[in-house]
Amino acid sequence: MKKRIYIVSSPAGQTLVEATSQSQAVGIVVGTLYDARIAKPKEIVELMQAGKKPSEDAHVNVIANN
Repeated sequence: MKKRIYIVSSPAGQTLVEATSQSQAVGIVVGTLYDARIAKPKEIVELMQAGKKPSEDAHVNVIANN
């Protein structure tokens, strides 16, 4: 695939990214701002007891946002 230069905008500003797709460009920038890991069972229980409920998307399920 051919790479293009994308502008990825966020509240923090704009970033130029060379990538093969728009989603890859966003992923590169987001990857520097966020971290993801597998939740421990205890963490899941604590979040759900605090009233966090799953949010659904077509491709992923967001269980809780802090």
